[in-house]
Amino acid sequence: MKINKIINLVNTISKLRSKDGCPWDNELDLKSLSKLTLEECYELLDSIESGDPTKIVDELSDLLTHILFYASIGESNKIFDIEDVIENANKKLISRHPHVFDKENFGTLESSEDVKNNWDLLKNKDQKKSFLDNFNFLGPSSILATRIIKKFLSKNIRIDEKGSNYKDVDIFKLYYCFLQNDEDPEFKLREEILRIKENIRIEEKKSGKNFETFQKNKIIKILFES
Repeated sequence: MKINKIINLVNTISKLRSKDGCPWDNELDLKSLSKLTLEECYELLDSIESGDPTKIVDELSDLLTHILFYASIGESNKIFDIEDVIENANKKLISRHPHVFDKENFGTLESSEDVKNNWDLLKNKDQKKSFLDNFNFLGPSSILATRIIKKFLSKNIRIDEKGSNYKDVDIFKLYYCFLQNDEDPEFKLREEILRIKENIRIEEKKSGKNFETFQKNKIIKILFES
């Protein structure tokens, strides 16, 4: 990889955010840019679905531009810069992969599932930390719900061990019914997630333990019955 190409992009962004640059780019802050970044992430997903390399490169370039814009905004506000971002990324990758970078002391992991489980353990070294600390997310409720559900599926927490008739559920029709009755499905899902998160907070406070360490039957009860 030619580092000069990244430096050229950094310099272009610096020019745009300089006094004689672009007024709109100069007015960007972390919050206003974050709303645009969410759209770019969806556009990247669409390009990957299309399978068109040209579109994927185009959307990845937009996302890279956003990352460098964040770094520029952080530097101008003297809170962080691109070196902080890169250094943190490198440290995190190394610390989360001891089976690659510290084999002598850690040993090896044989499967991707072992790697994922170890990654989760490393992210939650302090078991007194709230399970919800990893799910403070302000984006669409569907994404937050997916993150939480995947977490529990990885722990073999399932609604119906024998399988269910979920394929019979018409998601579009469900959304249609909500909107037809002047109810926002996004809001209803967020409302349910907030209810579950509050129940988790209460139970963690009572026990002094991380929700993820609870017995399986207790987790199921809190998620689906309380």
